[in-house]
Amino acid sequence: MSKVIVKFTRSNGPYNANEVAGFDAPVAERLIAQGYAVLFGATQPSAAELPAPPPAPPAPADGTPDAAAPDAAQQPAVADNATAAPKKRK
Repeated sequence: MSKVIVKFTRSNGPYNANEVAGFDAPVAERLIAQGYAVLFGATQPSAAELPAPPPAPPAPADGTPDAAAPDAAQQPAVADNATAAPKKRK
């Protein structure tokens, strides 16, 4: 019986993601069906075959910044403990 070569997409047993191994057909089919592996050497879809990403939402007409975009001035300040004086012990 010939082996079916698969490439793991996530860890399973002793195999890590991106490792390649050969299995009997029923085992390979089960790994692929369960999402642990893909058939090694199978062609991936080209960029032309992938669906186009959704268009970006239009900018506000009045020129105000988008409310979803974080502003650096609105971010909370992070304390720099390296310059803080050590606490005194009692």
